[in-house]
Amino acid sequence: RVLPFSSAKPRLACQAQPPSAGRCALSLGLDRSVGDPASVARRLAGNVARLSDWARQAGRRAAAAELADDLANDTRRASTGNLTIVAEMNNRAWLEWAIGQVEADANRSADTHLHTFPLPAEWGINLYLKDESVHPTGSLKHRLARSLVLYGLCNNWINEGTTLVEASSGSTAVSEAYFARLLNLPFVAVMPASTVREKCELIEFYGGQCHLVEDPRTIYQVAADLADSAGGYYLDQFTYAERATDWRGNNNIAESMFAQLSREPFPIPVWVVVGAGTGGTSATIGRYVRLNKYATLMCVVDPEGSAFYTGWKNRDSGVTAAGSKIEGIGRPRVEPSFVPALV
Repeated sequence: RVLPFSSAKPRLACQAQPPSAGRCALSLGLDRSVGDPASVARRLAGNVARLSDWARQAGRRAAAAELADDLANDTRRASTGNLTIVAEMNNRAWLEWAIGQVEADANRSADTHLHTFPLPAEWGINLYLKDESVHPTGSLKHRLARSLVLYGLCNNWINEGTTLVEASSGSTAVSEAYFARLLNLPFVAVMPASTVREKCELIEFYGGQCHLVEDPRTIYQVAADLADSAGGYYLDQFTYAERATDWRGNNNIAESMFAQLSREPFPIPVWVVVGAGTGGTSATIGRYVRLNKYATLMCVVDPEGSAFYTGWKNRDSGVTAAGSKIEGIGRPRVEPSFVPALV
């Protein structure tokens, strides 16, 4: 609803409805004698936060009653030169609900295990394995999918009803389908036609759809085009993985791992070994160890045929390669999320 205000007494009204249906709006009614509309708009904008607080404190039922009174009065009042400023508060309400759903899911989930791996004592090496497969979806990319969805929400790129689209070999898409279902959003995974059927079934189990392409090199552009045609959002793990995850902390994989090592004989490892994947994990760990002034070194492993090694060795992000024969790893290009300087 749009509520006109007098310049002397601006008020905010909110209807008491669920986020999926509720709408709050700001509107300013004024005579030309009050002043320049742009300056009035700036003054009103400065009060939006206080007005929002007032609405929450007063309660939505009281606000709804006031809305009815003001609308009734407004039908009897002529208004000229009206300037209407509408704040889509219903979208903000849905956004707060969606972020709350993702955070609640994380709070319900236990952290992943750090296992000791027995080696001959004479080697003098303590080896640990971080098991990311125990997330709710069983996907190693569950933590990344959560970060990508939160990144889209907090940038206001994901709203109620937004179709989410991802280019994936399957693992990330499984977890993204899980979060899309959590938020009642449509989800489409663009994947190579060679992807194993089991991954497609998992995506479909969580309510997602699979869009298969014959040429794996086209998944990026096809995903972007699908998102554009649907008015949706391309999650783009290969670009946003290194920035969507908060590398300073917030229960990222590095913080989790070092916390679990804190009571071990050697809590600061000499080496951390990770797969290349999108490049997001190595970026997160590399930044975290520097932030905390650890002497830990990092080794990134990828199969033969991957473009990552040559890209890292030559510091050339434009390198391409044939790609590996192993599904999901050994990328044919150096992904934007890979930060060679951290390895």
